[in-house]
Amino acid sequence: MNIMKTFIPLRILKLKHMIVLILMIITAPLFSQIITTSQGTFKLTPPGDLVGPTAARSAQRVAELAISALANDVEKIISDKKDLISEINDNEGDWRKYDNEHDGYKRIAKDYRAKNDRYSNELNNYTSDLNYHNSETGTYNSKAQENRDRATYQRLMTSKARLDGWKRNLDYTMGGLQRDYSELEKERIALTRVYDDLKGQEDKLYSRLSNLKFKEGMAYKQLVQLNDYAKEISGLLEKLGYHPLPLATYNLNTLIEQLKAISGEGWDGTKH
Repeated sequence: MNIMKTFIPLRILKLKHMIVLILMIITAPLFSQIITTSQGTFKLTPPGDLVGPTAARSAQRVAELAISALANDVEKIISDKKDLISEINDNEGDWRKYDNEHDGYKRIAKDYRAKNDRYSNELNNYTSDLNYHNSETGTYNSKAQENRDRATYQRLMTSKARLDGWKRNLDYTMGGLQRDYSELEKERIALTRVYDDLKGQEDKLYSRLSNLKFKEGMAYKQLVQLNDYAKEISGLLEKLGYHPLPLATYNLNTLIEQLKAISGEGWDGTKH
C-alpha cells in the first residue's frame, strides 16, 4: 500500500508563522524601564521575570546603582539651579539699572522736544516777521528815489537790525539743539546696545532654565519610578523569605522633595 505524502501549502505555513509571531508580541512582557543618567543607562528587569532571590538581589543592586547615579545628577541640578538663579538675579539687577538710565534718557529727550518745539514756534514767528519786513522793503525799493521818505527808511533799518539779532539768537539756539540731539543720539545708541545685550543674556538664561526644568522633571519621574520599583523588589524578596537589603544610603523621598523644593512643582500638576 502506498503511503500518500501530505504537503502543507507554503502560504499556510507563512500564515502559521505570522500567527505565532503575533501571539509572541501580544504575550511579551510590557514592562520595560530604562533609567537614563549622566553616568549611563540602567535597565530595570521586570519583577515578573526575576526567578529566585539571587535575581531579585541583582535587580536591587541595579536599582541601587541607578539611584546613586541619579543622586549625583540631582546634586548637580541643585547646584546648577542655584548658580543659574544667581545669574538671573544679576541680570534682573542690570535690567533695573538699565530702566533707571532709560528713564533719565526719556526725561532729557522730553526736555529736548520741549526746547525744539519752542524753537520751532520762535522760527515761525521770525519767518512771519521777516516776510512782512521783506514785503515792506520791496514796496519801499519799488518807489522812485524822490518818493522814498526818511522815516520809512529808518523804520525798515531798525526792523532789519531787530531781525538780524533775532536770527543770530535762533542760530545759536539751533546750534545748542544740534549738540543736544547729537548727545541724545549717542545715549540712545548706547542704551539700545545695552538693551540688546541684556535681552540676549536673558534669553540664554531662560533657555538654560527651561532645559534645567526639563532635567528636573525627568529626574523626578525617574526617582518616583525607582522608588516604586524598589518597593516591588523588596516585596518580592519578602515573599521569598528574605529580608531586602537597604538601598545604599540614599533616601529617595528626600531626593524627590529636594527636586520639588527647587522647582516649586511636583510635575504631577501640584504646585508647592
